[in-house]
Amino acid sequence: MPKFGSIPRPIHAVCSWALRTLVPEWYWPRSINVDGVQIQIRDTPYTFSTRRILCAGKYERPERTLVNRVIKPGMQVLEFGGSIGIVTAVVAHRCGPTGRVISVEASPRLVGYSKKWLELSPHVTVLAGYAFPLWTLPDGLRIDGFSGGNVSLGGRVEYSVAKAAAEGGPEDRSEGASIFAPISASIGVPVAKNNASQSLNKLHIASSDLTSFDMSSLCARFGVQPDALVMDIESAEAVIVSHRPNYPPSLQTIVAELHPWMYTNGTKDLDAILHAYAREGFRHSETIENTFLFER
Repeated sequence: MPKFGSIPRPIHAVCSWALRTLVPEWYWPRSINVDGVQIQIRDTPYTFSTRRILCAGKYERPERTLVNRVIKPGMQVLEFGGSIGIVTAVVAHRCGPTGRVISVEASPRLVGYSKKWLELSPHVTVLAGYAFPLWTLPDGLRIDGFSGGNVSLGGRVEYSVAKAAAEGGPEDRSEGASIFAPISASIGVPVAKNNASQSLNKLHIASSDLTSFDMSSLCARFGVQPDALVMDIESAEAVIVSHRPNYPPSLQTIVAELHPWMYTNGTKDLDAILHAYAREGFRHSETIENTFLFER
């Protein structure tokens, strides 16, 4: 996910607002082609920075590269961390009308916009909620809220796991796993609002406002048997360090952006995640920057 260096968030908020206010809409192309998909740029709620990254072809390039390589027509795909929907659209284009895409994003504001155009394709469903890459959510998982700076491509879901549930047993916990109680992890990509004062605030959603999803609930609800999981949930994937994911046999491919700099134990937790995938029968096939490809 694109980063904005060391610019303090309030300064970035003001700069983003100023650029969006001063740069006229006609400056931007009406739409651009991203991996065979037409993406509207003009008259969208995207920030100046987001539009610039999209027009430069740099938006989630590693993730898109791997998606284009492994997603095939007819595949059923779960996407966790749908963000502004660009990767979702590429996945939907790749699997085609005979496939199925279920995308979950934690920002209702983003879902409110992306749902309108993504669901014009009948094989795509976009949901607002907290998605965890587990077949079944652990007992004791509690969502404390979602907060994120509205001025950047990032957001944070705050969740905790009751200690008894987090400790688990030998079958549920990878060697060297850390206890996540409490823990904060990023999910989603909020887009800056037009009002500068609003942009300087944080969006907070109470835990009761959104549903938490695991893979089994989505598969049962939509009648899918996922072939692939695509996720960019910025450290929430670390939940598999302490809880075995128990992926279904149908799942053969995982494209995941991993974030060791955000984990409790850094690269130690990254090694534990790789071990957890290996225990599920996945081999680490390729890495592009921080995006990993796992295949069974």
